[in-house]
Amino acid sequence: MKKLTAISGMLALLLFPTPCFTMMSEQEQTRNLLCLIAQRYTDFLSQFGQEEPGDLRPSMATLFAADCIKIVNDKVVSRSPEELYTQVSGAKNDIGLWAVNKKKPFIVDPTYNTVVAHYEIPTQNKGTLLVMKFLVCDKQGRIQKIDEVFTTLN
Repeated sequence: MKKLTAISGMLALLLFPTPCFTMMSEQEQTRNLLCLIAQRYTDFLSQFGQEEPGDLRPSMATLFAADCIKIVNDKVVSRSPEELYTQVSGAKNDIGLWAVNKKKPFIVDPTYNTVVAHYEIPTQNKGTLLVMKFLVCDKQGRIQKIDEVFTTLN
């Protein structure tokens, strides 16, 4: 019976890791949450770049704040998730399909709720882009600001 209890306890930890999460310091929790948000954003970009990305709007509601602003090379390109969707769709029309390759681990600053992501993005029509994205998150765990700088490698 003791073996079963130990196994069920280990299964509970694997399936429901929340108790372990609460043993972390607040800064560690924030750091992990920011990494998860950045990974969700990376997955969103990767899926959007595919030929048939499916409907990404439902996931956008939980990923982006209602007042999410995106800046690309010092120019504001969107001020809401709807505008962001339009902007990314327009980029896809221009550069074609793409893949997202994370160049380095995310750089996380829990004090400012910010993550820096470094990507190499090979595109169908415009060669390979080298991209740095600064993601600023709100207290609800949504992206509030995307500040992106990129250049073409080819």
